[in-house]
Amino acid sequence: MPASAFGVVPRAVLLDQQLGHAALRLYALLATYADERFECHPTADQLRTDMGLGDVRNVRALLSQLEACGYLERRPRFGANGVQLGSAFLLHIAVGNQQRIPGQENLSEADEKNHG
Repeated sequence: MPASAFGVVPRAVLLDQQLGHAALRLYALLATYADERFECHPTADQLRTDMGLGDVRNVRALLSQLEACGYLERRPRFGANGVQLGSAFLLHIAVGNQQRIPGQENLSEADEKNHG
């Protein structure tokens, strides 16, 4: 990842008082890895190194915190032989008062397209 990479962090994530500073920092770091669908797949060890943490268990705990708050979804990634390669991370973004998963329309948007 080049040092010039950047990511976008939704205001709702920044203002969420339930998130600790380290979890917020991890979300921002994941955003630098994310593609146009807000999906990325860095290893937990890479995230540990990027954040300067001593133990990968700390990264896993922060990922769990982001999941519990609804800002992240972990999906297993499998190779052609069926062996799990790691996880893909899907960042959830907030739009208005609704939580939105990139790549999925909410019902009001779909209704507008079909009836509007």
